Amino acid sequence: MTDIPQDPVTETPPEGAIDTELSPETAAAPPQSSGTAASGDQIGRDSVVSNGGDAKVENITNNFYRSRIALARYAAEHGTVDRDLKGIVDPPDGREHLRALGATRVLVLTGPSHSGLPTAASCRWVQFAKGAGDLPLRVLHPDNRDDLQTLVDQSEPGTVQLLDSSSDSELGRDIVELLPRFQAAMRDRGSYLVIAVGDQCHSRAIASLPGSVFALGKPDQRLVLATYLRKDIAIAPLLANERFKAMLAECWPPRVEKLAAIINDAGPDADVDELVDGLDAFVEDWSGELELLVEAFEPDTRALLVAAAAMEGASAGAVALAADWFMDIVGFEGPHRDMLRMRLLAQRFEPLKEVFRIEGAGTAFTESGYGEAVLPVLWEQFPSWREPMREWFDRLLLPSSYLDDEPTARLLLRLLELASHLGDATLVLERASKLLSGRSTNYRQGLTTDLLIAAATDPSIGRQTRYQLWRWAKNWDDGSEALQRTVVATCASTEYTERYPDNAMRRLKHLVKSRDHKVHRQALEAVVDLGASMPTRSMFLHMSEWFSGDRGNRLRLAAPDMAVRLLGSDSVIARIRDRPGALEGAREFAVRFLQRLFASASSDQVRSVVTAWLALADKLDYPDREHAVAMLSAAAAEDILAIGQLAQAVSHGVWVDRPDADRRRPMLERLRADLSRMEVPLS
Repeated sequence: MTDIPQDPVTETPPEGAIDTELSPETAAAPPQSSGTAASGDQIGRDSVVSNGGDAKVENITNNFYRSRIALARYAAEHGTVDRDLKGIVDPPDGREHLRALGATRVLVLTGPSHSGLPTAASCRWVQFAKGAGDLPLRVLHPDNRDDLQTLVDQSEPGTVQLLDSSSDSELGRDIVELLPRFQAAMRDRGSYLVIAVGDQCHSRAIASLPGSVFALGKPDQRLVLATYLRKDIAIAPLLANERFKAMLAECWPPRVEKLAAIINDAGPDADVDELVDGLDAFVEDWSGELELLVEAFEPDTRALLVAAAAMEGASAGAVALAADWFMDIVGFEGPHRDMLRMRLLAQRFEPLKEVFRIEGAGTAFTESGYGEAVLPVLWEQFPSWREPMREWFDRLLLPSSYLDDEPTARLLLRLLELASHLGDATLVLERASKLLSGRSTNYRQGLTTDLLIAAATDPSIGRQTRYQLWRWAKNWDDGSEALQRTVVATCASTEYTERYPDNAMRRLKHLVKSRDHKVHRQALEAVVDLGASMPTRSMFLHMSEWFSGDRGNRLRLAAPDMAVRLLGSDSVIARIRDRPGALEGAREFAVRFLQRLFASASSDQVRSVVTAWLALADKLDYPDREHAVAMLSAAAAEDILAIGQLAQAVSHGVWVDRPDADRRRPMLERLRADLSRMEVPLS
């Protein structure tokens, strides 16, 4: 690749601010609206009614949903994050950012949407952690103000934490108000916090925490472009083109990356002027042209355009059939009702030839980004179309539509884009319910799961989606088995739990109460797996909450067994053993868990949990082992029932024939001695 010319590129520094989300328990209900998806290349029976659909589901979700989600995910491990951020061009003032973080314990970066702000914050997060001796990384994903305070209070000491609310203005405002409290918490725990918020609240952030707030600077776009271009593509001819230079000067890194992808696809031999023409089309706003185009179309062509936008990639026949269904739903009386007078497919698509083409067995719009623009424009310009479009989406989703798998997934993704653009999650949520209604298959459940995962992690509609997941989980007895299983699969997915572990745990624990055996077992397994991956403080907090509620609910009944499995989990043992002081740092929540165990579990259950606790303690080094034993004594102190429960669990009669009794003897004798000294105050 040739060297980058040194003439300056125009830069316009951002101003500063904020964006946000809500949580289930406190969020307002989502706006009322809806939308759905389905599609197909063939009309043929049983094309989606197969119980062996899991492999197809995985392929489709990998292609259309998982890749979208992965762009917004950062695992809290140096190696993984380093790979994700490899080749990123740092914004200016990086050293100043790191100095401020070291001095104040908090760094706040602000920037406009689509500026690469989350990536910039992640860079600073990782850079600081590595420079400070490889401190552990932690990602915070709160849903509301209460979550913000809880997450900070529960966080483990000596960590570098990342909180990205760049797409959530409401949460951003809460963050700005709480900045001094965050700073105090970080100082108390010896931790550091990097925050990304939108640019609307830049000035308020500065007023709240001066010296820690910076507007994101735009890195040299030429360097960003060079990072993403293939090595065999010369950058100099592109930068010599004045139109391209002007276009590049306006771009933040995310858009530069997309431009580079188009250039890479064109290859090293592409004509620069023709390439720039195509890039112009990519960055263009198509709404004005679309409005003029639609105004000139006849009704049947308008319906065809709606179907083409929703089902881009499907066969021409499937698109035409979907257009006919749309016309039926709106009640349009036209020549399409007389089948023998209908025009040939090629004739029907003729008015769209400038923007839409048939490609072999599939279809596509001629310009990149055009298809994505159609539904939002029609939705906004024709309000009376909205209800018929919702009904049309539902019809496409019915099993009786016999639409093929891949176009169905494409339609769901287009629907997700529309919902995100409008900020209306019900377009997805109501369609998800339709997908699971009637005769639900493994394929449809898998597809719905991935649709909900994508919606739940979307910056625009994520909070509304997570709120509805909470409602479905809490009111499990009102939902079908298919819906309950889908909510479990959604909230237990890696994409969801890595971003919202506490949020996921709250939903999954409700579904453990389900009377459906399959749902109960799946939720129970998911709760244990998630608990094993959580920080020690958070894990014990949730374990203590499992013992609340009615004595007969299935969560409370399953709590001791889940606790035994967690305490014996290799990952839990390794995390506590390898992080000296982690157990003592979680003392408040661990003791609370043990107190609730003693108060609500049977003697046999208490004995099983105490045995698992001592097995865990036995694997720890001194003094962590001593702390673990002391926590059992502290949990029983001053409560006659708890003293009796613990005394029975460590009695000679219980341990006399156990093969591990000799190994546990020092801990057992310590506990027995503590119990002999305990007194219960008279009331």
